[in-house]
Amino acid sequence: MAKMYPKNLTLYEHTKSELQVFNALKTQLDDRISVFFSVSWISIVNGEKEQSESDFLIFDPKYGFLTCEVKGGKGIKIEGDEWILELDGHEERKLKRSPMKQAEESARYFANLYSSEYNYAFKGIYGHITIFPNFEINEPCLRDNNPKEFVLDIRNMSSLGESINKAFILLKRQYNTRSLLEDQKNKFLSLIHKRIAIAAAAGALINDKEKEFDTINRVQDNYIYMIKDYPQAFICGGAGTGKTWIGLKMAYQLAMVGKKVLMTCFNKELINFLKLKTVGVGNINIFSIEELLLNDGIKVGITFDSDKYYDEYGDFSNIIKYDAVIVDEAQDCDFFTAAILRMHLKNDESNLYVFYDKTQNVYNKDFKDGFMIDTKPFYLRENLRNTASIYGWAQKNTNLGIEVITNQIVGPTPTSIVLNDLRDARELLENKLVELIEKEYVNKKFITVLSDNENFGLLKSIRVGKWYLTETLNPTDEQISIYKVEDFKGLESNVIIYIHSKKSNTTINYVAYTRAKYYLYEFVIK
Repeated sequence: MAKMYPKNLTLYEHTKSELQVFNALKTQLDDRISVFFSVSWISIVNGEKEQSESDFLIFDPKYGFLTCEVKGGKGIKIEGDEWILELDGHEERKLKRSPMKQAEESARYFANLYSSEYNYAFKGIYGHITIFPNFEINEPCLRDNNPKEFVLDIRNMSSLGESINKAFILLKRQYNTRSLLEDQKNKFLSLIHKRIAIAAAAGALINDKEKEFDTINRVQDNYIYMIKDYPQAFICGGAGTGKTWIGLKMAYQLAMVGKKVLMTCFNKELINFLKLKTVGVGNINIFSIEELLLNDGIKVGITFDSDKYYDEYGDFSNIIKYDAVIVDEAQDCDFFTAAILRMHLKNDESNLYVFYDKTQNVYNKDFKDGFMIDTKPFYLRENLRNTASIYGWAQKNTNLGIEVITNQIVGPTPTSIVLNDLRDARELLENKLVELIEKEYVNKKFITVLSDNENFGLLKSIRVGKWYLTETLNPTDEQISIYKVEDFKGLESNVIIYIHSKKSNTTINYVAYTRAKYYLYEFVIK
């Protein structure tokens, strides 16, 4: 059984014919073969951006790769210079070019991409096939004069694996090349994972991700349904397990039944994000813990060392009461802060939900039994944010969050580069931003630079190429977002570029790595 990326096609936008081919490839090809669905890229054609994709890319380490174009419908015809796909009923769809030509262009693109990435030609064989799973192709002109071994139809579907193997063998005879070296195999797979992740980071998979989020929503709704009989509970989970989103949903549901809800945490940027998500929703108040206590008239120390400032808190009689309190990132709380947050409940039967992850305890706090919740925590184990490669990287390099299960999106292995000093990091950062924004067309709002405390002051507000590094969630055309790691806790970005010294601590590294959804670059300064 082939290795399929993704493992489950139902979460992605696909046609009925693509699903047919997906299942046939999965069951009929050997387990040494990797099959990638819908690998896309952007090209400039006549000065305009044009998105292209290969329906499937089939990589056999024994030979090389085939790009595959799939066309459903009930027939295909040529009228003049136009290729026309006949659909169900009497509908037709004009194609930009022949499906065979499209598959050929895809094969050439990936061969050139490999050469560009590694500065030498792809040494394996490569070619293209076209599959028409619903009807027969008998006329040579409908194969665009390609050999029948490379234009497969309904007659090949029951033996598709065998037909693809024959196509590889035929190409090998034509190429007369040696087998791929192990290094070349790994580099090609890495290149395809990178291509998929960059496309996702640029927004190419937004529709697919929306379908995946629909599934995630159902899972999270089940969590909420399970917890609803517990008016007060801890919800614990590693990075990317959906704690904040579940907290938001709970806030919505409680507000809809008329309850006055408070949602709070220490992180001001996360608070700004939560406020944006609750604009226009009645009965929900979003405050940072600092704002909350100031509104209550409680004196607090700048460091929020609650034990130190215990005697200076003052009068608790002005505390505003709520029907429900939801605390996010609660690992940042100490005992006394937790106790004060509980004081905001109207009574002991009011709702209190506390979300935390002790692996992200960057301030070394301990709320102990300050929240006075007696039941054991509910645990979230499935990572919903990061690619499997990113979260696996975080686990391997920090030994934290090892109980979390990664999701089905593999993605490329993060890139880690050791540099001599910050000047080298700035130069490399500029090159990487140019590559992402101007060559890969990744929107700047999808890119975030993170830094440890040691380097943040030297990076914030400097100019890197065309852009200023600015502490903002909404960068202008001339800005790139930059944050200290702890200030970005609870948030996420499609692409993270993490700049830090070699001696930065493990917890900070874990938080930084797990902010990246699709692509992670790490610049380590010696």
